[in-house]
Amino acid sequence: MNSYSKICRWSICLALACALCWTLIPETSAKTDYIEELRERQAQVQMVAKEAMPAVVALTDTGMTGAGSGVIVSADGLIMTASHVLDALPDSFVVTLIDGTELSAQKLGASRTYDAALAQITDPGTYPFVPLAKSVDVGDWCIAIGHHGGPQADRTPPVRLGKVWAKGRRSGFLTTDCLLSGGDSGGPLFNLQGEVIGIHSSISANASENRHAPVTAFHDGWDRMKRGETWGKLGAAAILEDSLPWAPRGRGAMLGVQLAGNSPTVMDVLPGTAAEQAGIQPGDVIAMLEETPIDTTLQLQQEVATRKPGDKVKVAVERNGKTLTLDVTLGGQS
Repeated sequence: MNSYSKICRWSICLALACALCWTLIPETSAKTDYIEELRERQAQVQMVAKEAMPAVVALTDTGMTGAGSGVIVSADGLIMTASHVLDALPDSFVVTLIDGTELSAQKLGASRTYDAALAQITDPGTYPFVPLAKSVDVGDWCIAIGHHGGPQADRTPPVRLGKVWAKGRRSGFLTTDCLLSGGDSGGPLFNLQGEVIGIHSSISANASENRHAPVTAFHDGWDRMKRGETWGKLGAAAILEDSLPWAPRGRGAMLGVQLAGNSPTVMDVLPGTAAEQAGIQPGDVIAMLEETPIDTTLQLQQEVATRKPGDKVKVAVERNGKTLTLDVTLGGQS
């Protein structure tokens, strides 16, 4: 199914939503205005999806193991993505366009603090690209695109519409209700003008709470990243915000690990958290929490989110070919 077919399917869903809303609005001129507003927004989403889709790419290693998504932002093939996506890849990796074309690329630099990174397509050519916004505000409509579930030949990256409903006080990290899942990491978040306003960073156990590295983090570190510099520590900006990655508001319980993309491999253990106190280490593979097998990031998030701070759980990890069972007392947000 091509991109236009997917966009049309999405548009039909939105049209059905409009029809349902019609039955709930009184027979006044307000109904006409409301429906017209939805039609205009639908047209904007279709336009952005059509123009942006060719620039959305999948990032994989040479063994075709999916790591995440990215977006081309210059004609010579400069790519914006998430730093944790690049961390899961070798220095040279594969970029896949929506038509299936595979290209060689290499890592540049990253601000791990803001989960922001740049990469470069090394095959010569002129590539489709999208512009960057200067800033973003709470309440703005937004469009998320990414290789949800990894690149698939029978469909283009899914398109999701939502709103920016929070922005970090210090970090500027964006929180939206655009539904994200494994494979979306590193993909672009657009405004309705087709400009990149953020890069997908992490998801929470609450499907409507998703975090994105803000475009301002890229603007601030652009020259350093292009020079190949890497700095900061994953999760540091979230610590400043008193809300660690993947610890949903209103739930409180958290483990305190940063995983590699959508795999249960621990990339980082955040200082002072339950994971550090229990002895979980970078490189560990989380295999089970209590009686539940863990295969993906989302599964771990969901299991932690069903519990409260202070709960004691057993976490099985695979380390150096052995399985260890650790006693963990879950922490919470301050």
